[in-house]
Amino acid sequence: FEAWGAATRHMQSCTVGFTVGKPSLDLSRAKGNVLLKEGKAQVKKYAKPTQDELVEAIKGYCKENPDAKAFKHVIFRVIQKTWGPGEFARFGFGTFSEFCESHSLP
Repeated sequence: FEAWGAATRHMQSCTVGFTVGKPSLDLSRAKGNVLLKEGKAQVKKYAKPTQDELVEAIKGYCKENPDAKAFKHVIFRVIQKTWGPGEFARFGFGTFSEFCESHSLP
């Protein structure tokens, strides 16, 4: 669902005793684990990017958003959207700051 409102309405129509609002993280995790065990859901897998792909993604974002000062915007809006959530160091290229410095990125 795109928004919590639509998800809440759906859950209210399908579930008895559902309380309005966001479900707790524990309940969401438990439901997800049940769906995984039943084979009704799969864990999304992301490909590992190359250094060139990361450089191009960062340069592209900086070109489109020259006023962006915070590096975390690049990580959240470009890198995690394309290659999944988590720390930048999981790619094996050091920290985000080290990577930018070694590739002369802004």
